[in-house]
Amino acid sequence: MLAYNVETVPCFVLLQPDGRAVCKTPAPRSRQQMEAALAEMVEHAGRLARQQPAGKRSK
Repeated sequence: MLAYNVETVPCFVLLQPDGRAVCKTPAPRSRQQMEAALAEMVEHAGRLARQQPAGKRSK
């Protein structure tokens, strides 16, 4: 696995399998904010996955 030193991230965008944006985070100002924003985005993705009917889930 490669390691990268990321200095800035404009934002994170959660996309549906068809490419449509579901939500986006504001631009994080620190590493702590960046990690918190990413954790919240992963939590949101999990909630969305549980809400989709079983036949609609991506593999």
